[in-house]
Amino acid sequence: MREDEKRSVLNRQLQNNILSFYKGLNFRTGERVMATAKISEKKTQFKNNAMLVFNGHFTCNAALPDLAGIGKAVSRGFGSVTLT
Repeated sequence: MREDEKRSVLNRQLQNNILSFYKGLNFRTGERVMATAKISEKKTQFKNNAMLVFNGHFTCNAALPDLAGIGKAVSRGFGSVTLT
């Protein structure tokens, strides 16, 4: 997969994760959620399983609280959002 395709897929997944976060709060928005991420990826081990993790920052038009958890494995400490 080319880098621009990866970036597009990741941005779309970020949008979907934000919408899923909203759904969990029973919140609906009438606007389209847009997000753009600048990340670096690396591999890590979690319970003897290889995981691909991302570190970076993103800009979006959605309101998120500090320390919101989005994405996969949130209950395990992954996906914490820190506002800057």
